[in-house]
Amino acid sequence: MQASQELTIPIGENMQLAAKAWGPENGTPVIAVHGWLDNANSFDVIAPLIKGARVVAIDIRGHGRSSHIDKCDSYILLDIVRDIFLVADYLGWEKFSLLGHSMGGAACTLAAGTVPKRIRKLATLCILTPFEAQEAVLPFELEASITKQPQLVTKPPKYYPDLDALVANRISNVFFPISEAAAQTIMERGAVEESQGFRVTSDIRLRMPFPIRLTEGQVSGFLARIECPVQFLMEEKGLFPLEFLEARMAKIKNIQHHKLTGSHHAHMEDEAVAIAEILEPFFSHD
Repeated sequence: MQASQELTIPIGENMQLAAKAWGPENGTPVIAVHGWLDNANSFDVIAPLIKGARVVAIDIRGHGRSSHIDKCDSYILLDIVRDIFLVADYLGWEKFSLLGHSMGGAACTLAAGTVPKRIRKLATLCILTPFEAQEAVLPFELEASITKQPQLVTKPPKYYPDLDALVANRISNVFFPISEAAAQTIMERGAVEESQGFRVTSDIRLRMPFPIRLTEGQVSGFLARIECPVQFLMEEKGLFPLEFLEARMAKIKNIQHHKLTGSHHAHMEDEAVAIAEILEPFFSHD
């Protein structure tokens, strides 16, 4: 398997993102963004298969080896969008492509509609747009964030006797099925050993809903601004109904979609080669 290169990318005075890079430095520039509670290792399988591309996969803030936010702040999806462009600026990439999985796919879609002139191609796996909020629900979600966050900040971390126990805990999640091998890959970057045992490195506050989410109308505004070609590789049994996805795809000018038959982490498992066969010519050809 092609070796990766570790990167550290400053995005503020006290914040930095960890990242992994594959491919030649003069290859087609692609920023890859992982899903919720994953990390850059989720692209270990597929990134080396996308020949001719320089794939830089970031650990989203609060995940993997990246910095956590200040204790009085909250995690917001739009911050990931901003970070994408900060990473591109650091790398010296004026125009680049995006590859996102799950929550990272939603962030990449919003990024493509935020500064459309800078995005060359967009490919998303499993999720195309973020979970939308009803306007009447927004105050209650913000209230929950304000009242519950102090409890989480002071909650002690949970320790596991070994990495295998962490992997077993990860594969027990029935909502996002994942193979043992894929879970092992993610936890190798998403865990740290201390004197008390192994613990996850992701910020516990990530387990709270975003305190601020976008409404359907706001998401539609982003979709209408996307100019680049889009490939959406959708799960056969995903988190969104087909009718919902079709309505969102109809708002994007130049989009193609493919159905995946594997799990939520198909890009790490049996369908990785088939996905790469779609993505390689997509990213490399104008």
